[in-house]
Amino acid sequence: MGLRWHIWVSISASGVAVFTTQYFGINIPKVVKCILIGIHTVIFALVFSCEYHSMFYTSITYTEEGLFSHNIYGHGPIYNAYTALLTIYLLINFVLSLVVMLREKNRKLRIRMQLIMACVLISFSGLVIFLSGLSKGYDATSLAYLLCTFIMILAVLKYDLLNALDKVTEYISDNLSVGIVAVNPYHQIIYSNQPAIRIFPHLEKESMEVIDILKRHLATESVIKKGEEVYRVKCTELRNEKKHLGELFIMDDIMKEYVRSMKAQKMALTDGLTGFGNRRAYEQDMEKYSGKELDERFVYIAMDINGLKAVNDSLGHDAGDELILGAAECIKKSIGRDGKIYRIGGDEFIAILFVEEEKREEIRNRLLTIVGSWSVEKVKELALSLGQTSRKEFPDKTAAELAKIADMRMYEDKNEYYRRTGKDRRKVVIQAHS
Repeated sequence: MGLRWHIWVSISASGVAVFTTQYFGINIPKVVKCILIGIHTVIFALVFSCEYHSMFYTSITYTEEGLFSHNIYGHGPIYNAYTALLTIYLLINFVLSLVVMLREKNRKLRIRMQLIMACVLISFSGLVIFLSGLSKGYDATSLAYLLCTFIMILAVLKYDLLNALDKVTEYISDNLSVGIVAVNPYHQIIYSNQPAIRIFPHLEKESMEVIDILKRHLATESVIKKGEEVYRVKCTELRNEKKHLGELFIMDDIMKEYVRSMKAQKMALTDGLTGFGNRRAYEQDMEKYSGKELDERFVYIAMDINGLKAVNDSLGHDAGDELILGAAECIKKSIGRDGKIYRIGGDEFIAILFVEEEKREEIRNRLLTIVGSWSVEKVKELALSLGQTSRKEFPDKTAAELAKIADMRMYEDKNEYYRRTGKDRRKVVIQAHS
């Protein structure tokens, strides 16, 4: 975090200083610019070579305490001087904004100055929070610069700061998590920052295609995935009083939110005991197959554990769970990656496969063999009733109709099991291992 933070803050702070002075019409002497460039070049060199000296960092330690693991840095003399330089940058910006605001009588221009002052105060607050240790080692300046970016966007959109678009470009481009693309009324890209170019490397050559992609994601409310990054697209109109100036597309990095959403969605569709899809997942998938022609390899298998209630009654629910997990293990071993498995009730399982007819019988036989050899500590045997059907067997049937046929066959198989074994399905006596 240290290397990235100092480089980012140095570029951002100097960028804000240049923007403010140029916006207020203040000419910085060339010699001063050269001195500042030299200072930042030296700082970059010291940061990158910090392992060989203690001028910038006196120590670097790693800790896993807190919300995230992070490094803890001891500050050297150059670091303190560098922090003082950043403070000077921020003070210059604040004083310039305050002086101009006090002299300015135009309400819109005063609001512009207030927004710039807000950016300076937020940036300074983020720096103070980080340096004081209140953030416990975490980079508070990242959030501060992100907030500043949105404030500048507000100034651009609502308070006619578009006249200074060439001056805010560098400032906005310093944000590392938000991609920005501005489009004029003729559907031409007039501005894009570095994060946007990172998302779309060929943005300049394929501008129309990129605009179409952004609009498509906006209309479908879908996300843009780029490697391990995930972005949500937002769009707002660019206006100057009553004049339409174009559109501003914002690509917000939502990776953490996206991961949490995917985990929550997966949990909502997963059976907690077996890890298979639950009834909700089954119904969603069956809905996908309704109203359309099925693949010829479509196979539907309905399965039910025989005697689960008797096991629960005689040996307890722990043994019942053991029986359910045993059935799940057998089904998974038999089907493998050939299909998707669901647990839709206490003892009910469904498998939807896409296999050739001969493999369908192979899977059935393998399942019966594995089930027949299953045995654990508490439960002596496992028996499954099974009913299956396929699109090839009934080419005119829908997925729902095939499900009913398979279910009927499964109950026929269950009745045959109890007839053959002579067991009462309501009062089966289960013997534990001796």
